[in-house]
Amino acid sequence: MPVSPSPSPSPSRSRSRRRPLAALALVLTAPLLGLTGAASAAADGGQVATTANAQIGKGCSSFYGCPHPGAWCADFARWVWGQGGAQTSGLGGAAYSFVTYGRQRGTIHSTPQVGDAVVYATAANWSSGWANHVNVVVAVSGDTITTIGGNESNSVKKTTFNWRTNGNPVNAGAIRAFVGAVWTAPPANTNPASLPAGTLIKGPGSATVKVVVSGAGLSITGDDVTRDGYDLSTIVPVTDAAFNALPSVLPNGSVLIDQSGTDRTVYASTSGVSLPLNGAEFTAYGYDTRPLMGVPTSYIANTTGRPLPDQSLVKAPGDATVKLLVGAAGFALTMDDVNAMGLDLGRTVEVPPSYFTSLPTTLANKTLFKEPGNATVKVAAGGAGAALTLNDVNALGYDLSQTRTIPSHAYSAIGTTPAEGTLLLAPGDATVWLMTGGRKHGLTGAEWNAGGYRDADIVRVPAAFLAALPTT
Repeated sequence: MPVSPSPSPSPSRSRSRRRPLAALALVLTAPLLGLTGAASAAADGGQVATTANAQIGKGCSSFYGCPHPGAWCADFARWVWGQGGAQTSGLGGAAYSFVTYGRQRGTIHSTPQVGDAVVYATAANWSSGWANHVNVVVAVSGDTITTIGGNESNSVKKTTFNWRTNGNPVNAGAIRAFVGAVWTAPPANTNPASLPAGTLIKGPGSATVKVVVSGAGLSITGDDVTRDGYDLSTIVPVTDAAFNALPSVLPNGSVLIDQSGTDRTVYASTSGVSLPLNGAEFTAYGYDTRPLMGVPTSYIANTTGRPLPDQSLVKAPGDATVKLLVGAAGFALTMDDVNAMGLDLGRTVEVPPSYFTSLPTTLANKTLFKEPGNATVKVAAGGAGAALTLNDVNALGYDLSQTRTIPSHAYSAIGTTPAEGTLLLAPGDATVWLMTGGRKHGLTGAEWNAGGYRDADIVRVPAAFLAALPTT
């Protein structure tokens, strides 16, 4: 039977779309993807906050350079700013260096913003041009702010307080200045998968531009930019690590279409392959309820017309049957097959019904196969199976590591007579044999040339297998 896939810190003193699709009669909204602009200054401060939050609880890490182990709040703040893309020239190990920075660049302001440096000092120290401490703002809510600073009780600490009423929030004197950073460039995003669909991204170490779609990063070509309408002025910079870590294919079950509208076919994504959907199954099996994502034309070209990965387990919506893919062939599995072959039904993926029902049950020529519990390996030749000895394997040049296990019922159903038109060759025999009418026929040189046959189509079989076939 078919189976179903089942307290306040005390800082140390610091140094100072398209129209209806013909097949689906489906109206798409345009554009399919909302392209996103480049990162703003607010995003810069957000990156500072993200970086600082990730350091909570850490000590005088080598990340901050830590040239002043006993007074490293300024080292920490400078490092966090740098990670966010800020200019840090002129900042040193003294907290007061941030005041000098702000005065020189005109970035000292009266109200806090996320990403700001906060400079603290007692009245006496401030009047003499010296500061006690510096940390950074990671959140603002009305008059309440949250700061994170280094060397607060000798570690990185977070503190939340009312900045207007608290005269000594981190035991380092009163707030004397909020200093904004000057950004060298938009900071690199570290989580591009969370960006809106259609956002263009690029890592500093890559010449490639990608578009974010359903959490994946799909490469775009120069041709895609023109025909698909991508705007390269909107590229959002991301870190190389995040850029390279993005999946390069859409998640299973995604529904997609060519962004340019050149190809009106709607596809479902399975294991990085784009499988076409017909109009009936698009509506009958719920594909029409999923977001329809526009993708680069080149992505469609690169992910269609090829088989799913070998050994995939597939099923169609509404069908309990699971099939095992061996090459392009699909074999229905019983629960006995699953147990005998040690298959994990949890890795079953969904495919469109039209694809599922069209899977051939004949192995591709030259496939090595066996059944569970049987050591005999056979090579597929025109739908037949030729048993191989170890000597045969060596003589014919086959690689046993490429052997695939198929269900016993499928193994038993494979005969010994190759199909019409199969080309066969045995070791030690210069003749290429053609199967015709259930018999083998030795091709002459003239017949080979006239027939347009190709060496790549010849299946090498054991001499004993060839000898057992009747001759014309």
